[in-house]
Amino acid sequence: MTADARPLVLSPRMAWLALAAAVAVLVLALLFAQPRAIVLGVLSAWLFCLSVTVGGSVWLLIGALTGGRWLAVAGPGLIGLARMTWIVALFGALFIIAGRLLFPWWDQGGGAVQTLWLAPASFMARAACILVLWSVIGLLADRLTPLWAALVLVAHGIAVSVAGVDWVLSLDPSFVSTAFGAQLAILQLTLALATVAILRPAGKGSDIGALLLACILGVFYLAGMGFVVSWSGNLPDKAEWYLARQDGGGLALIWISFALGALAPFCLLLISAVRSNPVMLRWVGAMIVVGGLLHLVWLSAPGAFAGAGSSAAAVAVGVGAAFLLLRGGIHGQ
Repeated sequence: MTADARPLVLSPRMAWLALAAAVAVLVLALLFAQPRAIVLGVLSAWLFCLSVTVGGSVWLLIGALTGGRWLAVAGPGLIGLARMTWIVALFGALFIIAGRLLFPWWDQGGGAVQTLWLAPASFMARAACILVLWSVIGLLADRLTPLWAALVLVAHGIAVSVAGVDWVLSLDPSFVSTAFGAQLAILQLTLALATVAILRPAGKGSDIGALLLACILGVFYLAGMGFVVSWSGNLPDKAEWYLARQDGGGLALIWISFALGALAPFCLLLISAVRSNPVMLRWVGAMIVVGGLLHLVWLSAPGAFAGAGSSAAAVAVGVGAAFLLLRGGIHGQ
C-alpha cells in the first residue's frame, strides 16, 4: 500500500458542470426563496470557506510548535488553504451589504447592555480587524518561529471567540454561549484537515486519520455539552434558541449533520485500516465537510433551512469547483 494517494483531480468538464449546477441552484433560490434565507445561506457558506482556510493557518501554527509526521504530509495542502484566507476575507463585505437582512439589531442595537457592542460601526470595525489578522496569519503561518506561533495562536483564540459571538450568536442577541468560540475554533481545525484529506489524502504513518478523530470528538463534546447544559438549565432564552432550530426541518438537518459529520466518520476512523487507507480517508473527509456545512446552516438559519441550505450548498460547490479549475490551470502551467 502506498503512503499517499494521488491528489484529487477533476476534469475541467466536470468542474464546469459542477459550477454551472451551482449557479443554476443559486438562481432558483433567488427566484423562489426569501431574501433573508438566501443571505443566511451565503453567510453559512462564507463561514464554511473561511473556516477551511483559517483552520489551515492554525494547523501550521500548531505544527510550528509541535512538529510531527502529519505536518510533513499535510503541510503543502494546509499552506495552500491558508494562503487563500485573504481572498475569502474580502467577501466579508457581505456584512455591509446585507447587515439589515442578517442581524435584527442592525438598526436599533441588541438591547441596553449590548447597544455599544452591537452597533454597525463597532461591529464592522471588529470584523475588519479579525479578517485582516487572519489574512496576515494565512500568508505568514508557515514562516513563523515557535515563539511567534504561540503569540499568534493567543491572538487567534481571542479573534475566533469574538467572531463566533458577532457573526453567529448575534443573529439572536438573546442567546449567550461562552463555549461557542472554542467550538468554532475546533470546527475550523476539523474542516481544514478534512479538506486536506479530500485533496491529497495520506495513508499509513501520516497521523491524519487520528487527528481527524480527535477533532471530531472535540466538536461533538463542545456542541453536545453546550446543548445539555443549556437544556438542563431550563432557561427560556436558551431553550427558545434550540427550539427555533428544531422547527422547519431543523431536527432532521441536525441529525443528518451529526450522522455525516460526526457519527459515521468517528466509527470509521476507529478502524486502523481506514486511517491508513488514503481512499477511505478521502471519503471520510468528504462526509465531514458536508456535515460541517450543514451544521453551519443549522446554526445560522433557523426557520429558513430550505432556502439557506440550497444557497449555502450552491455557493460551497461553486467555490470548490472554481478552486479545482484554478488549481488545474496553475498545475497545467
